[in-house]
Amino acid sequence: MPDPARTAAIWRGRAIRAGIGDLYLARVESFVRNVDPKTIGFDAAIEFAPDWHVLPAARFHRQRWNFPAKILHRLSRLGLIPNAYLSDRIYPYDPLARAMLEKLAVHYRRCRCATPRSDNSSGNPALTSTNAGFAPPSWVREKRSRIVNAWNEWAEGNYLEPDRLWGRTYLEATAHVLDVV
Repeated sequence: MPDPARTAAIWRGRAIRAGIGDLYLARVESFVRNVDPKTIGFDAAIEFAPDWHVLPAARFHRQRWNFPAKILHRLSRLGLIPNAYLSDRIYPYDPLARAMLEKLAVHYRRCRCATPRSDNSSGNPALTSTNAGFAPPSWVREKRSRIVNAWNEWAEGNYLEPDRLWGRTYLEATAHVLDVV
């Protein structure tokens, strides 16, 4: 967005003229972090989880010269390993959750975020979790009434919806930690 403040002003003006009222605008903190959203016409920031700036040591890191990609592709096609292993890097879940909790507070409104897992196999790192690994009580409880990324981002392996592998485990873990069951 070349001029976010102007864009926000246009959106707000149009919403008011349409009778909707003022908008509450939040920017996602992903590549650009620690920018007060007020300086660009927004009301808040949404922390992107996982924050690739606080990655722990990789659990798996394929060096191109020590593990042939051809073998990994075959194993992936057979369903023996996740596609994430093709991206060269797999990161453990629990250390990332701890690092997210230890991030310093900011002087502006930031909505904190938790994630069940993430798999950007198209070249970005993958974050692994198991059905038992998601929703460490401290991370989700810390994020209560905030944001869980994401409900249904299936393309990146980042979803809470039931599936064949874990069933309703992610939803149940979230509900248990938030005391909504």
